[in-house]
Amino acid sequence: MSAAEHTAQALQFSERWRDQDPALRLAEVYAESDAWVIASSVYFELAECLFRIAEAHVREAKLGWWVEEVSHYADGQPRHPLSRALHLHQASAQNLRELVLAAASLMDAAAAESREHLERQRAPLLRALGEMLLGGRTDAGELARQPAWMAACARMDDCFRLLSLGRQGAQALPILSLSEQAGLGLSRDQLGQLSEAELIPLRRQLCAHWRPLSPLPLPPLGAYLRLWAGSLRRRGQAPRLGALNALRAWHAARQWQ
Repeated sequence: MSAAEHTAQALQFSERWRDQDPALRLAEVYAESDAWVIASSVYFELAECLFRIAEAHVREAKLGWWVEEVSHYADGQPRHPLSRALHLHQASAQNLRELVLAAASLMDAAAAESREHLERQRAPLLRALGEMLLGGRTDAGELARQPAWMAACARMDDCFRLLSLGRQGAQALPILSLSEQAGLGLSRDQLGQLSEAELIPLRRQLCAHWRPLSPLPLPPLGAYLRLWAGSLRRRGQAPRLGALNALRAWHAARQWQ
């Protein structure tokens, strides 16, 4: 299979995430290459294991498959459409390994006691995600450790987490810190039993304190985060396709040049 065919296969696989997340479709317009949406889709695949698959044995099996994929990738024999495309874009095996193992560590972690504890827990995931989103830059590893990049990746992770509330029921892995849950006056089991209508005001409450991020030289990420932050604050739900959001994405992408 040619490089173009591998890339096309990866983009076809990514379509499931575009369908679920219209902001991804609007943001990728401003990406320099297909590598950005492919890297984002790898993160979504791993985050789905953590926060959206209800059956514990299923999410553990899927994440376990990705742990095995790390070895295949290092040997130059990736099996997944997304990892084959990453290989073509010369993403490092070490970067993929760090991302997957950070996700596996979060699956085994106890609930963070505070927001600060949560930030420490997920720091390895955020660093690896930032490096992958920066796609092939020689200084990607160094940039991904800077506070502004960590904050942007944390916002991306927060958006996925907030929309995931209520999707795992009684078997939910920790999405919020214990202090955040206490602020809502709900246990993890209670959160898993709420309807979408009941979750909307909670999402709006949880993102009400978010501050604007410092613009970074990655336009698709800026567009993506602008759409999500605005939609969560206004509606407590995922962004929608439409002319107004397309205009918002354009403005954000210009600021993040």
